[in-house]
Amino acid sequence: MIHIITYDIEDDKERNRVSKILEGYGIRVQESVFECNLNQKRYEELLLKLRKLAKGNFNIRIYPICKDCFSKSVGIGEVKHYPGLKGYEIV
Repeated sequence: MIHIITYDIEDDKERNRVSKILEGYGIRVQESVFECNLNQKRYEELLLKLRKLAKGNFNIRIYPICKDCFSKSVGIGEVKHYPGLKGYEIV
């Protein structure tokens, strides 16, 4: 399943730690937004890692998106997409 993960973290060091973890699970599509194609095991593994870091002023959101909905997504401008998945019609 595709997961859209966003975060708002004030501290540079903590924000960099979170982004490094997310880079191992998906692709960055904006500064604080990642798309991750995760099975249940990888999803639980990622949650565990993020929860270990979550101290201080953290705001991390994870939104599951089904492949059918993802395939209907539209990107405008410089668009990145997850390899192997159809989505993002450039308009």
